[in-house]
Amino acid sequence: MRFILLILFLGTVLNVFAFDDLPIRDSAVAERYAQWAKETIEKGQWNEALAGLERASDFADISSDISYLLALARSRQNKGRRLVLQALDQALYVNRWKLYDSEAARLLKADSLIGIGPIRKLWLSFPGSGRVQGKLC
Repeated sequence: MRFILLILFLGTVLNVFAFDDLPIRDSAVAERYAQWAKETIEKGQWNEALAGLERASDFADISSDISYLLALARSRQNKGRRLVLQALDQALYVNRWKLYDSEAARLLKADSLIGIGPIRKLWLSFPGSGRVQGKLC
């Protein structure tokens, strides 16, 4: 009887550890998608990269690189600034970078916002900006 209980206990413990490992595996898959997309973009295959990145958007909460590359591809393919900015905001919110960094995302965001209009919107989009001596600009 003790032997059966021991086996059941070990099986339960092993299952718990197996499920804890899922985010690591998801992260590895997200990194592979991002690397593939980067290489596809470097080859000039923007349509293929965009299609793959749209499918990989399930990993946007794990990898900022996927959201950044999605924004880059959307921008290149003229899919609309709103969609570009949504992907960039997601990348900056998640803040998990392997291939790129938040500065690259902010530069692309600035580029997109400049096309929208008011410089105030651009200025207020950067962390810590919009305040001069404690007053909102």
